[in-house]
Amino acid sequence: MKQNNYLLIKNKETDELVYIDYTKNNGYGFTPKNHVRYEGIKVNKLVLVKPTFVEKVLKKKIKKKLDLYLQYMIKLLEEDDESESASHLGSALNDISRYKSIIINNYRAYLDDKYLELLMQKFALLEHELKVKQFEISKREYQRQLEESKKHEEVEEKSRRSR
Repeated sequence: MKQNNYLLIKNKETDELVYIDYTKNNGYGFTPKNHVRYEGIKVNKLVLVKPTFVEKVLKKKIKKKLDLYLQYMIKLLEEDDESESASHLGSALNDISRYKSIIINNYRAYLDDKYLELLMQKFALLEHELKVKQFEISKREYQRQLEESKKHEEVEEKSRRSR
């Protein structure tokens, strides 16, 4: 079954459907979330062709995801439980690097270089803060283990003396 692509235009002069070949047009395609239900209309794929509109949509999408990462990072950095937050910091670091590579590979064609450079600086700052926190946690853990080993050695030394 061949799929047809159509462009719906509401025009005062004519009410007709125009066929568009999307293989010729370079646009940003995505599947909408379909939260709003309309009778008889189901949208499977949406292709944005206008470059300024594509850029606005992508900036909004990236900003929303970046805000989510910032909120998650603030939550992680404020936590005091080192054992769980260390593993969460590693997964957050992986998520940030993965999202950064998605932006570079998929959205670079649609965004300006200045905006991409600003995003990369933001991601570098996020990664740096997570690495600093991860280092601090590992340093505290190392110091704790060192203190425990010293206490254990002192206990063994006392037991040797008492014999």
